[in-house]
Amino acid sequence: MLGSKAYVEGMFQKYREIFGPQRKSGARGMREAAGGHLFTARQLSVRVVE
Repeated sequence: MLGSKAYVEGMFQKYREIFGPQRKSGARGMREAAGGHLFTARQLSVRVVE
């Protein structure tokens, strides 16, 4: 999942059952992407922009 914070949070709520019970929110900011405007459902650990 990739998109705005609102989009990723919406998909997180829609598919809540596939995430762990301890997880409180869905959106994770991409470290090097678009000035903090892109979010994913997982925290990516590799560089996204070279």
